[in-house]
Amino acid sequence: MRSKESTVQKGQTLLHNVLAFAASLLVVLPLLAVGAAAPAAGEPQVYMCGRSVMDNWFTYWGDSDEVVRNGYDLIHRYATSLPDSIDDIRAVSDEFAASDSAALFYKLCFVDFEGWDAGTAQANLQRNRADADQVLDYVVNTRGQKLIFGNALPRTQGETDEWLRWNHAQYNAYLAALAAAHPGQVWVMDLYGNLAEPGGGYLRPEYDQGDGHPDDAGYAALEGPYFELLAQVFGDAPTPPDPSEYNSRFYFAEGFTRSDFAEYLCIGNPTGTDARAWSTYMFTDGSVLNRYYDVPAGSRCTVNVNDAVGPDREVSALVGSTTAGLVVERPMYFDYNGLTGGHDIIGADSPATDWYFAEGTTRPGFDEYVTVLNPQAAEASLTLDYMVEGEGVVSVGGTVGAHSRATFKTVDQVGPDRDVALHLSSDTPVVAERPMYFDYRWDAGYGWDGGHDVLGANAPGPDWYFAEGTTRDGFEEYLCLQNPGAAPVSVEATYYPGPGQGDPVVRDYDIPAGERLTVPVNTELGSGIDASVWLHSPDDFVAERPMYFDYHGAWEGGHDVMGADGAATEWIFAEGYTGAGFEEWLCMQNSGDHDATAQVTYYPESGGPIARSHQVPARSRVTVDVNHDAGAGLAISARVQSDHGLIVERPMYFDYGGWTGGHDVVGYVPAL
Repeated sequence: MRSKESTVQKGQTLLHNVLAFAASLLVVLPLLAVGAAAPAAGEPQVYMCGRSVMDNWFTYWGDSDEVVRNGYDLIHRYATSLPDSIDDIRAVSDEFAASDSAALFYKLCFVDFEGWDAGTAQANLQRNRADADQVLDYVVNTRGQKLIFGNALPRTQGETDEWLRWNHAQYNAYLAALAAAHPGQVWVMDLYGNLAEPGGGYLRPEYDQGDGHPDDAGYAALEGPYFELLAQVFGDAPTPPDPSEYNSRFYFAEGFTRSDFAEYLCIGNPTGTDARAWSTYMFTDGSVLNRYYDVPAGSRCTVNVNDAVGPDREVSALVGSTTAGLVVERPMYFDYNGLTGGHDIIGADSPATDWYFAEGTTRPGFDEYVTVLNPQAAEASLTLDYMVEGEGVVSVGGTVGAHSRATFKTVDQVGPDRDVALHLSSDTPVVAERPMYFDYRWDAGYGWDGGHDVLGANAPGPDWYFAEGTTRDGFEEYLCLQNPGAAPVSVEATYYPGPGQGDPVVRDYDIPAGERLTVPVNTELGSGIDASVWLHSPDDFVAERPMYFDYHGAWEGGHDVMGADGAATEWIFAEGYTGAGFEEWLCMQNSGDHDATAQVTYYPESGGPIARSHQVPARSRVTVDVNHDAGAGLAISARVQSDHGLIVERPMYFDYGGWTGGHDVVGYVPAL
């Protein structure tokens, strides 16, 4: 039974909706008697249909019902409340002939979506889907015109509940499916992804003018994505260069857009030059899809991959730009068979014939996969050499089609209850990742569920560095050491505690030939220690550092990184977020003999760069609270520059719409 409070709230919302509708009528009704203004010669026309939010959008553009902006003739038209809006859409559609240079844009208002409970949300979703079907049937099927849907507009935090978030997600996925089923005819403008608080599903507070409508900052956030979309609609998007012409390129093997996965690309541009970036999405059937994005100087761009490629796609990607100095990450959030969390990687800057992974397990509670992208024009033949702890090498073959990706489940290749490392080799250059999903120590009552992912290393080496690491309560840290060689390897580990936590600690480990070794760091250091580590050997090996946690006793999950192979004076990160439900950190390791000064520059999606300075003493580590250092409510990239070599990681912990967890990456070192 619905609560009394819910009934009162619903009545208040109904009154709000009526008043909003009446206000929009006062503004817009006189326009209905006026025909379309003469279009600007040669400009593609977009007839934009909506209510008060659309009216405010045109006010932001100059308080006129027809504007020419970025080379497009934008014409404001009114669409009344459901279920009568279809009559207005038909009338607007009848104003112009089908043409490659004209399109109709249609969006619902934020008050057209309801939550409250399952029954209300499901009935509302059914109505809104039926409305979209009617609009598509008339505009596309009957009139043969181009159609752009605006997806759901988020409501304020106080008006958002779990069923409204569900309704928004289902409607957005439905529109994405319509666009995928009508390529070249139907597109989706991602209003939700650009205006909603990540993971929260409500209008970002910095975009909320107090009545549920976006403010000018919100409309400014739509500028780049909207005109990039129009470039695709009208074929104005620049043709992607040949990948050999890219001066920045990042490959991603993993990617999934099922409804219980949310995938993004974060493109950071710390340079002083505006950049064009192209994303080439590659699917399991060998087909490809190209998309174009503008990335302003000293800023970043966030791409919702679910909306870009449509639902239920296994997808790999190449993101490239002719501008040097960009960096790209791919954060993903998920509910994997009830295991919720997220993972993130910085892409590979080139394919390779060899990929190494030190971590891996098929124990109960763990699902390990290997995803492989083949961006080449010919099929790739693979050999997967699993190095089983205590057993030796198990070899398995595989193939990946041209311009495609393949996924291998490790338990199917080596069997259950094994701890493994991996050397993947290919006869042609490919890209390989290893996502894992887990219910960590479920048998001991922990139940820390989540997932992590790493990009493989291209070769073993004598040195591996990890800036992050802690043995505080609620954290369990491991080192996974892989020896792909034919002789045993001895490794020296030097742990560098945080300020006031003691002197460096040295330990020695032996790894048998063709095997892996797991080191429980909590046991090595004891509890309550924040420590970076430097691993060194006279012989080559590979190292990862998985961590599992119950962050603040509320956000359970895990993250993992491949070590850095050396210190550097510059590190770049594309992703970063300091909004509600996210906590971001920078961990800076100084294993040298000189104190270092680190200059950190944050690049928000909107607004100017933010500069900060931090001291990192010799043979220690420093942790920076980015939410405090950069400020709250920011989607940011970051660059760390120092006068002496450092290693820098960026762990993040989150509650993404109820999916709790964390992810971590080692920063990207730009080419000299």
